[in-house]
Amino acid sequence: MSNISVSAIIPHIELPGFGRITLPGGERLDLRAFDKTAEAAVNTTAEIFVAALLALLLLGLGWLISSKLAGLTQRLLIRAQLDETAAAFIGSLARYTFFFTTLVAAFKILGISDAGATVLVGAAGLATAFALRNTLTHLAGGFMLMSNRPFKVGDYIEMIDGSERPQGTVKRITLFNTEVNTLTNERVFLPNSKIWENAVINHTYNEVRMIEFKLPLPLGARLAALKKALLPVLQAEKLVLKRPEPVVGFDTHELHHGTMTVIVHIWVRQRDYVEVRYNLLDSMNAALVAEGIAATPAMVLRTEMPKTPKKKK
Repeated sequence: MSNISVSAIIPHIELPGFGRITLPGGERLDLRAFDKTAEAAVNTTAEIFVAALLALLLLGLGWLISSKLAGLTQRLLIRAQLDETAAAFIGSLARYTFFFTTLVAAFKILGISDAGATVLVGAAGLATAFALRNTLTHLAGGFMLMSNRPFKVGDYIEMIDGSERPQGTVKRITLFNTEVNTLTNERVFLPNSKIWENAVINHTYNEVRMIEFKLPLPLGARLAALKKALLPVLQAEKLVLKRPEPVVGFDTHELHHGTMTVIVHIWVRQRDYVEVRYNLLDSMNAALVAEGIAATPAMVLRTEMPKTPKKKK
């Protein structure tokens, strides 16, 4: 592609000629050379100004169009039956590719040749790689996540990063970060490199999952009485799976302050997790009270699994 010249779109400026003048001492001075130099300088400055203005306008327009292109690409891919995770990632890739093309076109408007543009882009790439090396790491992490697919849009994930355990429902995966919504509807942006480098729990990866309840009860409660009170409640819940069977037992490792911990394990389909969990919290407590099994003042019914949002069937 040949260089784009802006000289054709602005009028050529001609300064009034000064010609030759005679100095008081009788000496003659020819200003025509100065006339031509000044005229050339003015026209060159005008061309540079217009070229810079056009390049800036092109970059602004390119950034706007690239944003629209990303959304359009994502919608078209979803209509073509591509899953939302890959569609969002490809849309993000299309956005930055289009803007890079716009950047090269802006160089051409400024009169930079193909070779010069390549050198500038390469130098800018090296400078950017050094200054934004963490960002490029996030980019590499994004490609690794897309190629290995440990989770997809709609999954409920938890990242283990030392003492921090950010978690939420995946809403979007871009080139540089993964966006999740927490249970309190806050948007969290997790860098892709962090997700790839740390352990990630995908709580909705499997179709069937277990719910574990821990019930602190006074020492001396009999297992037979507990099963008599709890098993009918668990079996009556239609969303609890028959296989594996519900389990009620003691945890001998958690004896403290005159209490013991009763462990209840049930299995449900992932989509029924939230509904079953909250239904059984009330019904198990009512069954224990009805059977005369007193709870401790600090009795807590809790589950070791996070409160994941219910998925649509």
